[in-house]
Amino acid sequence: VMFTSAVAALARASFAAPLDGQFKALAKLTRAAKEAKEQLSSSPQARIQIEALHAGKTLDASITLTHYEEAIDALATKGVSPVSALLSQDRLTVDDVTVCELFGGGVRVPRVARALQQTLPKLTLGRHINGDEAAVFGAAYLVATRAKVAGLQTELQYVPGPQDSRQQLASPTQPLEKATSEAYKALIAQIEAQEERRRLAAAGDEDL
Repeated sequence: VMFTSAVAALARASFAAPLDGQFKALAKLTRAAKEAKEQLSSSPQARIQIEALHAGKTLDASITLTHYEEAIDALATKGVSPVSALLSQDRLTVDDVTVCELFGGGVRVPRVARALQQTLPKLTLGRHINGDEAAVFGAAYLVATRAKVAGLQTELQYVPGPQDSRQQLASPTQPLEKATSEAYKALIAQIEAQEERRRLAAAGDEDL
């Protein structure tokens, strides 16, 4: 979102009329800026053209990759700072890191990738993870881990076909995101039930 906002700001600077409070025009600009940002991930220049954007005026702006990267330089540096913080927190050095996999929209921004490469100069940055699925799988594994910590009988597994399982995380007819959400809700319900049993047991002991 911040990278899109940077593109929109560059385009807005070339527009003849002010857009403060013009929410419809700003929404159009944001959509066009998002497309331009994606173009700048692989092209040296992107063009934003919106007819009659506001007050009968047309926005026609060309944004170069150089100007874009100058605008997001601080964002890119800030974006990779958690890597250094994590290494420091765990008392590790960059030599202790053997693999770095990228996922998410931000890593497709060349400036971000370069900033991360500068932080981890000895590694080849991997791009083997499906960005649309990685966060969902991570949430599923977190649910499974918390279930084990809480001592609950919850089994989560990815089911690519119609095979039976005690609890399906996903199936051809059940989207992964929906299944993960349902599994998480089931886990929370079990935790709450377990806490209620403990509370009632404690109340019984006090009565004795």
